Amino acid sequence: MNSFKIKFNENEKNELKSIIEKKNPCDLEVNESFNSIWYQDPKSETELRILFLENYRLTVSRVAFKNKRSGTMTDVYEFLKTFCKRNQIEKLVIQSVETEEMAAFCVKNGLIPNQFCIDAGNYLMGDYEMEL
Repeated sequence: MNSFKIKFNENEKNELKSIIEKKNPCDLEVNESFNSIWYQDPKSETELRILFLENYRLTVSRVAFKNKRSGTMTDVYEFLKTFCKRNQIEKLVIQSVETEEMAAFCVKNGLIPNQFCIDAGNYLMGDYEMEL
């Protein structure tokens, strides 16, 4: 298997795009390169970047939504978790968690901070992971 192959098919790319745009009215551009797919709206702060490492790991490496606390990340997370299970991807990672809100989201949804996280006072800053 080629580790640089984007794993979403066209329907999955469009479904994820629709999930984001539904609660963040914008016109996302979808850019693919090597092992990543990046959803971006150049006119707002809405973006999502996903990295694939064969069937070993799917990593959310960048996430920002114009409309916060509207359930977008919950919907994205459920889509990605289902995708990982269906494609036998072993690990889902939210990379570089830097806010208390995102850390709380991760813990609430069963992702755990890895051993390299840094104590930021009220939360751990770093990568949160889930074995699937």
